[in-house]
Amino acid sequence: MSRVLVIDDNDTFKMAIGRLLQRQGFAVETLSSPIGAQARLLERDNPIDVLLLDCVMPALPGPALLAMLAKNERTAAIPVVLTSGLDNPAFAAAARTHPNARFVSKVDPVAIVNAVRALASTGTPR
Repeated sequence: MSRVLVIDDNDTFKMAIGRLLQRQGFAVETLSSPIGAQARLLERDNPIDVLLLDCVMPALPGPALLAMLAKNERTAAIPVVLTSGLDNPAFAAAARTHPNARFVSKVDPVAIVNAVRALASTGTPR
């Protein structure tokens, strides 16, 4: 079973997408802030297979965390799905800078699940 870490400051979205992913067979963990996420992603026990990351958060925007993860050899290979309810071309551009990242709009939960499934199936070694 693939493990997904959902980081989103919108509790309603975070819980809804978490339940949807669980119904699709994923193990799901959630965080309300990206602060401290890097420590969780570095844990060797129960590694995260896919990170579902909100682009717009007050403490640290998703694209900034993606850039930080890309600089660490232990987190660089973790697949990431960036999400946002905003139509901002910069978010898709940020995803294109990472070989294992995609941007998907929050308004399409089916596309989010499909992106998570596709990235989880790549089996990227870490």
